[in-house]
Amino acid sequence: MKKTTKFFAPHVTFIVQDCNVSTINKLKEFKMYRFKQMDDRVTFSIPLLHKKKAEQVLRNHNYAISTDKSIFDVLNFLHAHYFLIGCLVIALVGLFLLNGLIFRISVEGLEGGETKQVQSFLNEHGVRRLMRKSSIDGNVAVAVTENFSFISHSVIYFRGQTLVIRAYHTHTPDLPPKTDITSQFDAVVTEILVLSGTAAVRVGEVVTVGQVLVCAAYQTGVEVGEMDEYGRFTYIPLYHETHAMGIVKGRVGYAQSTIVAAQELVQGTAARLQRELLTQAGWTNIPADEIDVQVFAVEHGLGGISVEVVVSRVLQLN
Repeated sequence: MKKTTKFFAPHVTFIVQDCNVSTINKLKEFKMYRFKQMDDRVTFSIPLLHKKKAEQVLRNHNYAISTDKSIFDVLNFLHAHYFLIGCLVIALVGLFLLNGLIFRISVEGLEGGETKQVQSFLNEHGVRRLMRKSSIDGNVAVAVTENFSFISHSVIYFRGQTLVIRAYHTHTPDLPPKTDITSQFDAVVTEILVLSGTAAVRVGEVVTVGQVLVCAAYQTGVEVGEMDEYGRFTYIPLYHETHAMGIVKGRVGYAQSTIVAAQELVQGTAARLQRELLTQAGWTNIPADEIDVQVFAVEHGLGGISVEVVVSRVLQLN
């Protein structure tokens, strides 16, 4: 049992060439164990606690020192740096926990006195600092909007550790209308950021001109309806009308094809089609690294080669 305990204890294994008896006896003071001697090479283990002392003895006698790499090197490292590793683990756990907390609440878009009224209202209804972000939902914006007559609409979002309540004053001239956000292009959606409302599309979805991207409403709950013939209740979703706000980006592309008679005409034809497409899209002054160009050349069934060029780039769709 004692030997097993030593085996799993943090240690370092030395390999020493031509080690004499007096040096070995000196090293025994440091609880040397697992001693082996093969020809002129000596191998032994020292508890990690005495590693530096053993190294000093060997250096004083001008021995070249090498250590045996093993699976226990990890244990040795953890044992030697347990305090630093413990602090690092505690810091990471603390950072993870703090990242989910609200450190500051900011009310924007209102005047001084109105801002204080909203802040007092939030405090009275339990919206305070050091709350978890996950406890905040869209009902906070609904409550703020419905409680103050000088607010026609409000949006909540997080800016780092700050909870931002963006309120729009009733008389703000640039208040966006309560309409859906629609696409101005035929595209494939690549990014969606909804500040207010409900996303009506997903990343990767193909959309067309005029298609709704963000609805000017979001679900606040459900209402239990009537019982159906199977004894199950129906649920009616409840929506709150709002101002659709957000940014939706997508890849917009244009394609053109033609048939050429020979392979040597493909490159020149592709370059010509590319110039025509860029002109058609109005992208002639756009940097080349912002535009993706694809060329397809396949043999045509009736003879010749079909050349197709596709140019595309990511644009804001709304």
